[in-house]
Amino acid sequence: MALARYQFTVTDEAGNVIPSASVEVRREDSGSPIALLYSDRAGATPIGNPITADADGFAAFHVIGGAYRITATAGGFSRVWRYVGIGLAAESDFLTTGATWRFDPATVDADPGAGLVRFNHGTLGSVTAVFLDNMAGPGADLTAWLDSLDNYGTSADRGILTIQTADQTGLLVARVTGSVVDGTGYRKVSVTPISTAGAFADGTVVSVSFSPAARDGITAGLPFNFDSSTSMADPGTGDFRLNNATLGSVTAAAVDDLSAASGNPDVSAAVLSWDDSTNPNRGYLLIKSAAAPQNFALYKISGASTDNSGWTQLALTYVTHAGSFTNGDACVPELTPSGDRGNLEVAIALVFGGKGTVIPTGIQGDLRVPFACTINSVTMLADQSGSIVVDIWKDTYANYPPVVGDSITASAKPTISAATKSEDTTLTGWTTAIAAGDTLRFNVDSASTITRVTLVLKVTKA
Repeated sequence: MALARYQFTVTDEAGNVIPSASVEVRREDSGSPIALLYSDRAGATPIGNPITADADGFAAFHVIGGAYRITATAGGFSRVWRYVGIGLAAESDFLTTGATWRFDPATVDADPGAGLVRFNHGTLGSVTAVFLDNMAGPGADLTAWLDSLDNYGTSADRGILTIQTADQTGLLVARVTGSVVDGTGYRKVSVTPISTAGAFADGTVVSVSFSPAARDGITAGLPFNFDSSTSMADPGTGDFRLNNATLGSVTAAAVDDLSAASGNPDVSAAVLSWDDSTNPNRGYLLIKSAAAPQNFALYKISGASTDNSGWTQLALTYVTHAGSFTNGDACVPELTPSGDRGNLEVAIALVFGGKGTVIPTGIQGDLRVPFACTINSVTMLADQSGSIVVDIWKDTYANYPPVVGDSITASAKPTISAATKSEDTTLTGWTTAIAAGDTLRFNVDSASTITRVTLVLKVTKA
């Protein structure tokens, strides 16, 4: 806030200029506290009080807005100006920054008295509680407002409480923690100091303002309470548990159908949807402590969930974590789902023959498949009408070459009978799984008329 500037020429009652007068500025508050004066609007450079007017009687200073008593003296001369309003709103400038009380220097936990506020420690940096009478300085009952200070954020951070003296000589900026306690006629507010300056004098008017933390700022997910048991069973209403006490070794979680939200609503449909992605990595599950979000664990949902009676078991793969969870901790599991996999169907093809003569029986060629996949269908396209029967053998690269005993086609070998093409999508009896690196060998069992054929395996990559 920019400070107000005040300047004037010191004169006597007859209007005669009084050069080099001493000018003292005090607030029109109880005890007439000396004001803190500055040479600039930003309040960066304090000056003395009193100050000295120049040889022409001119004096100037910057100060927080309010009502002041200005006294000028020089030798036997003395003149007082009372209730000098300084600032855009004069006496109301300061009051608009918050509710006002007067400071009581006692530190005992008790009602400080009507319109008073006190701290539980004489050193500002050691204050852990603020005691405020329910009645503010102007006589307003602020009980409801004081009780609302714990309605925000988490118990570790309800918001920022700023208490400042009217003359800016004392400042306490603190984080409100825990719950506001009803002390009968006054309220006890637990705080952790963030910044302090100066001191608070007995009877000084102070402004009290509050900036709340974001309400429920981390509850983007579903609220559950942590159960430290590692047994994969129903954790109980509103609870979840992990299958290992070491967060980095967790591979499964048990989540109750009912969340810990008010009324314990059934969220089982939402939890069961966490594995819906067709991607092998179904999504990322971030579990955070509600009170201390720096404690978290991140996992991949890496498999299908199991729908049990009253609870769901999740398949997890560890990614990272920080801190730990304690039994009963309020937590917020939040899923970032992965997108579905795209169409991963590809073709594996081999052309044999093409020499102008009927394709001979026997081995026609070999392929090595560089990726894991599943065979969905087989198609053969011939250069002319005829017949052909082909067998496919599969083995690992280490066991290359495959032999007839490694056939994957059972009794449903790819076959063209007096035609130019054939397709089989049933693959009865086939071994359809191919591991990355496996080798395939294609063998013609019989052929007539056909001189060239293209064999296509349509597969889905894993």
